[in-house]
Amino acid sequence: MKLTRSELENCRLLAEDKSIKQVADIRGVSPNTVKVQVNSAKLKLNVGTIHGLTAKFVTGLLMLIGLLTAYLFVLKEEGKTEISFTPTITNVYEIKL
Repeated sequence: MKLTRSELENCRLLAEDKSIKQVADIRGVSPNTVKVQVNSAKLKLNVGTIHGLTAKFVTGLLMLIGLLTAYLFVLKEEGKTEISFTPTITNVYEIKL
């Protein structure tokens, strides 16, 4: 099931060890809105806790980074791109095609 942008942003902030109140303050919404969106994300991902939600979120990011890394190295081997890439969650990646 696909998460909304708000649900993804909540997951990202919760994975950074932010509280529901901190997430609400950062996003400019009420804590109740965050709770509703978090509960919706938990249902979609079939998890029962915020810990489970953030674990699935981080696991998904790591899988995505792995796939992206493999794809970029295939492109590099084909001579189609220069790669400046460090596989960490917090970095911004520059890809020159």
